[in-house]
Amino acid sequence: MLTPKKVIPSLAVAMLALTGAGCGDDGGNTGATGGSGATGGTGGTPGDGLANALSAFCMKVAECYADTVRECLDYYNNDIFPYYDIDSNCEAAIISYFDCGAALSCPEMMADPNNCDDEFDAIFDVCDPIMP
Repeated sequence: MLTPKKVIPSLAVAMLALTGAGCGDDGGNTGATGGSGATGGTGGTPGDGLANALSAFCMKVAECYADTVRECLDYYNNDIFPYYDIDSNCEAAIISYFDCGAALSCPEMMADPNNCDDEFDAIFDVCDPIMP
């Protein structure tokens, strides 16, 4: 499902351009908006709690991998969240992972394994992909 600790490093090197943006630069993004994915379980954009956790996590990703916050937000909001049934249990697991990741130092975040592996693995127990 969500594979940020596996995907973000390779995205940072292979796909995302280095923009020189700092940790707090979000490219003018005001954050994700609430949607049916967080409340109705039909995929879509996250609710406020998930949006806030994602923003904090993406600021850490931007700091550690020299990406912009906007690239990270767009990745999750456009390429991950729409394809999963984000009910309240799934949302809570994702928030737990994002909160854990946001609190890591850059060397800790880049480590594999890292201190957020349990939170990352818990996502797979509760989040179901939306089948086409």
